[in-house]
Amino acid sequence: PLGLRLADMALHNTYHQNNIVPNGPMVKAMVKRNNELEISFDENKNLKSADGGILRGFEVVNEFGKFIPVQATIKNDKVYIALPKNEVIKKVVYAWEGFPHANLVNGANLPASTFMMDIK
Repeated sequence: PLGLRLADMALHNTYHQNNIVPNGPMVKAMVKRNNELEISFDENKNLKSADGGILRGFEVVNEFGKFIPVQATIKNDKVYIALPKNEVIKKVVYAWEGFPHANLVNGANLPASTFMMDIK
């Protein structure tokens, strides 16, 4: 699998074969609307969970640094997270554990990259 992923990256980036997806989803932007976060990704075509179940691996960090697991959903190739009530949330993280069970992938079944973003 590693060799195939490196080959896909070379074909896409060096030989400009744009029909090949070189990477998994990488966080691009986040927008907070009321009590919900909308997260956009590069390489986001056909976002899904790798196992067909609910998304795992998303957490928010409150003002005291406590990590709180949250439920995330996919709509229109973006991820949406409902923020917990009665918490001051400062950051959102994905796959931020030593051995994460995160499962967000794109249509090429490539896994999303780990990230931590401040909520503004």
